[in-house]
Amino acid sequence: MSAPFMIRAAIWLGLVTAAGEAAIRLGGKLFAGQPLNYGIRMLWMTPVAEVVLFLAIAAALLVATRVVRRVAARPVPAGLVIGILLFPAWLSALLFVPRIHLWAQLLAAAGLAAQSVRVLLPRVQSVERVVRRSVTPLAAVAVVVGVAVEGSAAFRTWWLERKLGPARPGAPNVLLLIWDTARASSLSTFGYGRPTSPGLSALAERGIAFDRAISTAPWTLPSHASMFTGRWAHELTTNWRTPLDDRDTTLAEVLARAGYRTGAFGANRFYVTREYGLDRGFTRFEEVRSLASETIRSSRVFRLVASSRPVRLLTGYDETLGRASAPRMARALQAWLARGDSTRPYFAFVNFMDAHAPYLPRAPYDTAFGWYPGSISRMDRVRQRLLTHLEPPAISDEGARELERAYDGALAELDASTHRLLQDLESSGHLRNTLIVVTSDHGEEFGEHGQFGHGNSLYLQSLHVPLIMAFPDRLPRGARVRTTVSLRDLPATILDVLDVPVDFPGSSLRGTWETAAQDADNVVGAALAEVRYMRGVSEDGPLARGDMRTVVTDSLQLIQDGAGNDSLFDLALDPTGGRAALDQTKPLPLLRALLRRDSRSASGPTPSGAGASPVARPMRP
Repeated sequence: MSAPFMIRAAIWLGLVTAAGEAAIRLGGKLFAGQPLNYGIRMLWMTPVAEVVLFLAIAAALLVATRVVRRVAARPVPAGLVIGILLFPAWLSALLFVPRIHLWAQLLAAAGLAAQSVRVLLPRVQSVERVVRRSVTPLAAVAVVVGVAVEGSAAFRTWWLERKLGPARPGAPNVLLLIWDTARASSLSTFGYGRPTSPGLSALAERGIAFDRAISTAPWTLPSHASMFTGRWAHELTTNWRTPLDDRDTTLAEVLARAGYRTGAFGANRFYVTREYGLDRGFTRFEEVRSLASETIRSSRVFRLVASSRPVRLLTGYDETLGRASAPRMARALQAWLARGDSTRPYFAFVNFMDAHAPYLPRAPYDTAFGWYPGSISRMDRVRQRLLTHLEPPAISDEGARELERAYDGALAELDASTHRLLQDLESSGHLRNTLIVVTSDHGEEFGEHGQFGHGNSLYLQSLHVPLIMAFPDRLPRGARVRTTVSLRDLPATILDVLDVPVDFPGSSLRGTWETAAQDADNVVGAALAEVRYMRGVSEDGPLARGDMRTVVTDSLQLIQDGAGNDSLFDLALDPTGGRAALDQTKPLPLLRALLRRDSRSASGPTPSGAGASPVARPMRP
């Protein structure tokens, strides 16, 4: 088999395999509502990845055939060469078939490749003719699709910027920074023993720290959607595979109509994407990625090989493919700010993923809080399993503490990166007249209630998140809000601080810091959260019985599982939510009423963290 034909065949197989993968993914999205997970850019990334993969295999085969010819003085059978080239093409298709073990997929791909050789080998000249005639048109189609995809993104940004409303002179900027998977109980700003967040503490001294901020859900998509729309999780369409719809106006849409440049930069490649509806209202929505690793991930076979344990052991690579670091996110934000229209105010949102599993802080943070095994450690399987939301891994108390040390190091590194970003923005003048908000979408669990990770329970470790707001001359400095607040009220609060006269769901939190400055003992708040059932969770876990809901007040937390069972925790005795309440007779009726009232009507009374009593009050439409 000649070298030119093998190279053409490799390119042709790569393009055809990519077309098959794209067809399967697009069909799943159109007919079964399955997410693409890689965005529309996969239409050009997958061909690039597959062509590179097949060319690498062809190059290895060319070298091997020459070596065999020299050593054994005989050619390698053409059927074997063709079969090896066809194997990854068949494997790519089989990897889409669910609930089949990898070894079974490998054996099936080998069998299909062998049968294909039997059919194609007698017709090799006809095959060569088809490949020669069609490889150039296929490559041209791939190039046109790539140009169209990237061009449409640029056109979208240009068009949306042209439609911006008139800007109010002197309107403040907004910088919203979300530390994905950062729980408040592991931050020194909120009393944690290790110095994990000195930068955040410095920001809190310039503004307001909310000691009991509660997310509306213990995972990314509904939590972000609540922070963008002001809606409770149960009012939204968001689910594990269901994006945010366009029924509710987003904060970015309101600010765009008010003349704001709006830019979003997401490191969370799972949910902070256009595909899941979080781009609405942003003139610039950038899913910041490592282009090389994202291209690798777009190919099923390439990703399987690159993420396999032997390859990771060989290369020392332990990170999740495609994850962007905080410094990379900072550069993307700064580039957008630098080239934008300086006459307009901006609303910038950045999602950081550095604290998400697997916890891989870089030096010196990897050893900042005690010994941590580093890359490809014995905890590798555990950290990777935390990404799946499936049953918790078997892990000892020492293993849990090891994970916590790594997590704390990741938080400290993220804190330092955020502090540097704010310093750089201050030096460049981009923080003048700017409201800064730092928070998280949810927390993380390390076995406190027998659970690990997040998205599988409603314990306080998964819901209690940091919330810092700073705005010189407009917000008090060094204030602490002790009452319970909900992130659901964040957009209404931002609009209130900006003096944007829009009636938005939720209530401004202004009353919490104004009342706290006068009489903190009289402030009582309440917040709701929920998580929906997901197939595949542990049968022993709390989510196995169905959807869960919780209400958190200043002194109590009530968790209700899918079977209607109640768990009550006394936060006055143990602020971490570790102790069950002894006397459950008095508070239970009120807490149950809040949950029932909330689930009965999305437009009726709902609890709020805005400085009111836990008795519900009307939610604005």
